Amino acid sequence: MTTIVLCHSFTLLMEMLVIHVALTSSFKNLCTYIISDCFKELMVSVMKKCDHKFLLMVALDDSVERWQVSLYVCASLLQTQRSFDQIFWNIVTMWFGECLVDYLKHYFLIQ
Repeated sequence: MTTIVLCHSFTLLMEMLVIHVALTSSFKNLCTYIISDCFKELMVSVMKKCDHKFLLMVALDDSVERWQVSLYVCASLLQTQRSFDQIFWNIVTMWFGECLVDYLKHYFLIQ
């Protein structure tokens, strides 16, 4: 049990680190992160047949993911030495990309 908790904690820490680096570095790196994350999400869920239970699970997973990303962004803002104005557009771009991919994913699952 302890090994599972340590592995899960390490995975979440690495995810936070990747988001922190993507937010505080160039716009090109942020776009690379958004595209790779979106491609993974779309390939995993869109190509499956689904019922209502699967659609509910996808919606719940997306809400958990948004909550985690918001916590990671807050932690990144606390850790960074830059001002909020410098990374504001990176945060807006990341949220827009996440919402667009979730919208497309849910649209294809409903069809």
